[in-house]
Parts: sequence; C-alpha cells; structure tokens
Amino acid sequence: MGAFFRQLFATILALVIVLVGGVFLLVLIALGSSKKTVIPAHATLHLVMPVSLAEYPPTREKPFGERPLTLHDLRQDLRMAAVDKRIDRVVIQMG
Repeated sequence: MGAFFRQLFATILALVIVLVGGVFLLVLIALGSSKKTVIPAHATLHLVMPVSLAEYPPTREKPFGERPLTLHDLRQDLRMAAVDKRIDRVVIQMG
C-alpha cells in the first residue's frame, strides 16, 4: 500500500513540476516577443520587388521560413504606408 501512495505522490509532483515549468516557459516567450519595432518620423519605406511577382503565395511549398513577396503583400504594404503618418516616402526597387 505504501508503494502505491509513493507512486501517486511522485506522479502528482511530476505533473505539478511540468505545469509550472510550462507556465514559466510561456511567460518567457511572451516577454521575449513583446519587442515593438520603432519607426522614426519622416521614414522611408523601401520595398524590393522581385522580377517574378505572384499574386498569392504558392500553397505547396514549405509552410515555415521566408516566403516570397507577392502582389498581395506589396499592395497591403502600400495601403498601410498610405495611412501611416510616420512614412513620408516609398521607394520600390525593381529586381
């Protein structure tokens, strides 16, 4: 009977340690990702437009990592820059 309770308490302790560690890890991730990008006043938006520009990203490529710039992304960036008071100029570099 004593072995049962020892195993039970060890399992409960392990679960508590895993849960506390998980919460601690989530807090560290949340603190690390709270960095904001600072855009100075009178900034210039510099967009490099590739030679081939797809309308939407391909759906059969790798889901992680850098994805190519699409026409949709370019239009969204230009729309956001149009209403942002901190951006004065837009430079689009071809190729």
